[in-house]
Amino acid sequence: MTLMRLKGLMRLVQHVNQDESLDGGKIREAFLTPPSTMPSSPILSSSPDLFSSRLPVISEVDEEDDWFSPSFSSPPQSCSSSVRSIDRSLHGLHLDSEAVCSPVPRLSSDSIAIFDTSALIDHPEILDITVRKNVIAVIPYRVIVELDGLKKSGRVNVARAAARMHECLDDLSQNNHPMLILESGRELNEPLEGFVAEIADDKILKCALKIVDFMGDHMRNMWFVTNDRNLRLKTRGRDLRSVGTPSSKLQAVGSQVFVDVLLKGNSGFSTTSTRPSKRKGLTMVDTNCASISKRSRSEKKCRDYEEMDRKQQKREEKELKRENRLIECKEELKTAHLRLEALVSMKKERSLEAKCPHVIEVKMRKRLLGSFKRVLQGKIEKSRAKRRSRSQ
Repeated sequence: MTLMRLKGLMRLVQHVNQDESLDGGKIREAFLTPPSTMPSSPILSSSPDLFSSRLPVISEVDEEDDWFSPSFSSPPQSCSSSVRSIDRSLHGLHLDSEAVCSPVPRLSSDSIAIFDTSALIDHPEILDITVRKNVIAVIPYRVIVELDGLKKSGRVNVARAAARMHECLDDLSQNNHPMLILESGRELNEPLEGFVAEIADDKILKCALKIVDFMGDHMRNMWFVTNDRNLRLKTRGRDLRSVGTPSSKLQAVGSQVFVDVLLKGNSGFSTTSTRPSKRKGLTMVDTNCASISKRSRSEKKCRDYEEMDRKQQKREEKELKRENRLIECKEELKTAHLRLEALVSMKKERSLEAKCPHVIEVKMRKRLLGSFKRVLQGKIEKSRAKRRSRSQ
């Protein structure tokens, strides 16, 4: 259902981009308008017939019943004073009204951004700015699970960013934002031919590959947004374009630059800055110093995170060794305690014998009596045997 909704939304965006007479902002406002009492108003003759038969590309999806999610099946209405009543239906999407509201950004792009957990944690505000720029944002199911787990992280900054990102996703999904698409758990478990997901990153990558496989020729400008170098290498191995978010120190300005990159389809943050830079005592003009500074900050942040992970791993290894050593010490202490008890009992016996010499005498007498009895019994048996032999 998510893939069909994505394909239909891409076709609608492409058609709006081709027809300059259509206002994409009004379409977006119709998606987001909450239900209310619909005022009666005649159909304006100048309004474009948006969902007429002159859209052959969209009409190819007639057989699909779940082109949009059920949340879009109810007719959104507007409480604006000026209303255009459009009695049309588009494969489960009913628009009975279109508000004439304040200017909003046009649907000026057919870009798709698939976000990884690292990008959302490093830059929580990037998702909100992306959807406001009318870039379709796809969130894999595994990313949602990881964000929920990171809210309990020991690192305060990571936990705070994960909670903020989770709240943003919840708000956008509750408002049924058309530019946000969430992968479902059923789609996560669907197999992909020629691809086996062994780890969590592979499941995130599978979401992007399924979109590419499903969209086919309609796929023009898709980006895989991640700050994970290993995952970025995997995307390049699958012929997918990947990009990393700018440093979180740039805040909203960097996010705006990043979204503009998605819109233009350029993987570099090219700027024209002539600020002089000094290197080894020489002064030279760097035409791309802003881009280098952003990348260096991002790389420095990645190195800091890697260093923190290494330190955390070392601490965990030391803790594990300490626990193992503690278990060994407990076993040694138990063995030593048993030996001590045995020695104490032996010492008690010896001390008792030393204090009571008559005990030794009694033991010796018992031994002598026992041996004397054995000797007497032997002599008696011999004498009896002699008597028997004589009588015969």
